[in-house]
Amino acid sequence: MKSKKPQWDGRSRIPTDTYKENFDRIFGVKKVSLRDIKTPYEELQDELIEGDKKFGEMKRKKEMKRQADMQSDNLEMEEYLEELKHKL
Repeated sequence: MKSKKPQWDGRSRIPTDTYKENFDRIFGVKKVSLRDIKTPYEELQDELIEGDKKFGEMKRKKEMKRQADMQSDNLEMEEYLEELKHKL
């Protein structure tokens, strides 16, 4: 039983330099230099540095909120003292 599919003649994709370059560009392995490859130790260091940055940001935000709360508390206390002065 013969297949209806035409047989490939081997000429439909002539391997020219352009074809090879495009094939490598599309399907080829990405060239990576040794400088781009990180060791597990370097990856861990990067994660720790990133964690420290996030912790520092959280700490600054918390400190700013605490200072804002203290200022509002001080204003409330001053208003309360002024009310007491007027009552006395």
